[in-house]
Amino acid sequence: MSSVQHVQQEEAKNVSVDVMDFPMDDSAPLTPQDKGGSTPPDNSNAAEKGLFFADAMLDLNEAHDIAETPEPKKLIMSSSTSLPNVEMPQSENQVDVPRVESTTAKLGPNTEAQMSRLDGGKETSPGSIQGSYRPRPPRRPRDMRWAIVFFIVVPLSLLTASCLSTSIENGSSVAISPASRRSSSFAVICAFVIALGCARLMYRTMGGGDGDDARHIASQFILAFAPISLGIHALLVGCIFLKFPNAFSMSLIPIWFLGRDLFAMRQWRTTASTAGGRQAFFQALCNMALDILSRSLRRSSFYRAVVALVSFQFVVIWCWRGALLGALRHGSSFWLLVALITGKWATGTSARLLGLVASGGVTTWFVHQSHVIDELEQKRKSEKTNISKECQSIETNVPEEYRAADASAYQSVLEIDDGIDDDFEDEEPPQGQKNIWSEGSNSNVMSFVKSALTISLGSVVQCGLLGGVAQFIWSVLRNVDAMSAALMQRFPVSSKFGFRGMQIGNDGAERIGFIFKIFEHVNSSARLFVRNHTDLAMCQVAAYYKSYQRAARDVAVLVDGSGMEPIIHDDITTHMCACVSGSISGTIVMLLGLYLDNHRVSDNLTDDSIVKSCLLSFILCYTILFTMMEPLRASIKAIYVCFAQHPQSLSHTYPLIFHRLNRISEANLV
Repeated sequence: MSSVQHVQQEEAKNVSVDVMDFPMDDSAPLTPQDKGGSTPPDNSNAAEKGLFFADAMLDLNEAHDIAETPEPKKLIMSSSTSLPNVEMPQSENQVDVPRVESTTAKLGPNTEAQMSRLDGGKETSPGSIQGSYRPRPPRRPRDMRWAIVFFIVVPLSLLTASCLSTSIENGSSVAISPASRRSSSFAVICAFVIALGCARLMYRTMGGGDGDDARHIASQFILAFAPISLGIHALLVGCIFLKFPNAFSMSLIPIWFLGRDLFAMRQWRTTASTAGGRQAFFQALCNMALDILSRSLRRSSFYRAVVALVSFQFVVIWCWRGALLGALRHGSSFWLLVALITGKWATGTSARLLGLVASGGVTTWFVHQSHVIDELEQKRKSEKTNISKECQSIETNVPEEYRAADASAYQSVLEIDDGIDDDFEDEEPPQGQKNIWSEGSNSNVMSFVKSALTISLGSVVQCGLLGGVAQFIWSVLRNVDAMSAALMQRFPVSSKFGFRGMQIGNDGAERIGFIFKIFEHVNSSARLFVRNHTDLAMCQVAAYYKSYQRAARDVAVLVDGSGMEPIIHDDITTHMCACVSGSISGTIVMLLGLYLDNHRVSDNLTDDSIVKSCLLSFILCYTILFTMMEPLRASIKAIYVCFAQHPQSLSHTYPLIFHRLNRISEANLV
């Protein structure tokens, strides 16, 4: 038995070493020295035996990866391979930490503490934006003195004017005649019902592609009122001139509206630096603004807020009507002026409440899109970094013989789609099909309404009184600048003064210099007023709880530095909202004029009384209808400001408008 075992041992020694060197698996072959673990394998003779023996020393899956085949990559873990360094989140006071650019890097919250609280010193993801976007409300309300003055002056003035006694001698028949009083009541109620119907048409559209048709109909509906408004105002002027010739001096308001319509329509198809002009650009902006509102705010909640605030505006206008009729009944010009100013302040404040809610929703959407784009950019950079590290770690394990080989020798017969690598590039970021801000966050409709009625009420009150005035003065200054530039081209400065601007003689030079100094002082004061009270500040007030003047100055710096000021000046949103309000109000007033003309004899009405009653009804109807249009107007203005702050937010969702605004703003900076 021992002899048989001896023969088997001798046969085992004669076994070929090659069988031991190349086992039938995909792992690297083991040499006899590797078994003992004393010496590394010898690859010096691999080049003489060709690429097959070089690959025999290599993992087959690794060889496929290095040969640039489209098979999935498998990273070989060895002693020379290490995982990518994982950097833990660090505190914000360290300078070298790469982080997402803060959404308030350009004129964000009021203080550095709020900015650090906003970002939290961490990189935020789209899911965590909801709770960290808006800063916590401040302890004290903003512009509290304005709110106190408002609640003292406005109710007291309206109540006093409403309770004035009737003067038989100086009282106007507009407030005394029953037919005139009934006509104004009917006009306000009719305008209120129409405003609710238009609000349902505009602010109940679904977000995304499901609501495109409804938004297109709404924008076409608004655009159709431009020529209608022109015809209605011309018809009003003609009716007053033909039907009531003794009161033609009272037709200044329809004449002013008619002149504004003619001036605004003169360049509709030749401006905005695009084919189609202002009409096409406004329609695109209108569709985008309504879409953003439906995405950023809950449609049902926002529509209920619109209905509630329009109903509140109806109550305010009814009180304003009583104050105006009381002042007319008393025949006091002073109280009539007080009632006009305080009523305009009250109705302007109510309208700005809706504007703050809408602009806040637009701002949240822009910031959300900015965060999404930042996250995508960081993801792309991290993927590129990881791929480069993997490639470097793989190349360290490649034999020199394989580096010199042609990769075409290992080309796979399987053809993969060449576009598979850039599918991520074509993928659009989330567009917020669902509502971005949940009800538990501080960026929903209820939170904006609460902040408008509590913390930012003073800012809303200040904007309601001075925002429209600042907008009108800014428009006048822009037109004066355009006229001055045209006059400078037509009549150069050198014609008034001597060679190279040096004055020759004393022909009225002192008088011209004094007038020029007065003009410069008025011009600088007006520009300073506009800079501190522009109504573009409402989006910053809604987003960051800023005071009104602080937000106005920040927005002015932002708009000036981005080249958006000429675009905002050429915008026709306010004009289109006025066309809708003026057309409907003018139609109602013409029907009231026919009604009052039939009661001329019974109520002893004169031409002057009928025209005054019609103008009173026109002002009240126009105010309540313009309140319904305020969310659209405020949304488009917020889009301009947010584009200046986050220009890339529109690049994926609305590329056509993004390229148009980007091109025009860059041209304005040259």
